[in-house]
Amino acid sequence: MSNKENLSNNQGGAASIGSEYTGIKKLWYDRSPVLRFILLFILFMAIFYLLLWSQDFFQEVVVASVAKFDAKLASLGLNIFGYGTTTEGSQLTSPQMTVNVKTGCDGIEAMAMFVSGVLAYTASWGHKIRGLIYGLAFLFGVNILRVMHLWLTGIYMPQYFEFFHQNLWQIIFILVAILTWAFWISRIRPSQKAKVSI
Repeated sequence: MSNKENLSNNQGGAASIGSEYTGIKKLWYDRSPVLRFILLFILFMAIFYLLLWSQDFFQEVVVASVAKFDAKLASLGLNIFGYGTTTEGSQLTSPQMTVNVKTGCDGIEAMAMFVSGVLAYTASWGHKIRGLIYGLAFLFGVNILRVMHLWLTGIYMPQYFEFFHQNLWQIIFILVAILTWAFWISRIRPSQKAKVSI
């Protein structure tokens, strides 16, 4: 078969694929996959901030509950090493140090980035669900380690507490969320990826 015939066949195949969709769907799937991902990611993050994060109920119930749970698990982790901590609400306390797990130390925003990235990516729903379960569990565990580290920093290196709290850990946790998303993508073999995104 000549190169000209190959080109003709390829163009015919592309036309038949594009003809599967009409109207808005055709307009959507005619965009590049990268652009579709970016638009979906922005959409999901906007939904998170506008419909969830900005609501009093979400802050007072969901965020507060996650903060309390973070403090309790961090206390359990520290007590394994004999630090004798207790919790009261979202406060992690001992006679030497008290850390209050507030908004921003719960890791929810970085986790929302991870969720948005997974949902926006072109993959099967089976891979997305597994990615969300394992990825969120991992990020939650990393956040517990962050709380434990900050408490220990307050005990042993109090002069560096604000640096770790306000600067370093914020950057590290976002990077961990991005790397977790990238690792999830690397685990999806090309043959298992869905042909179209949601």
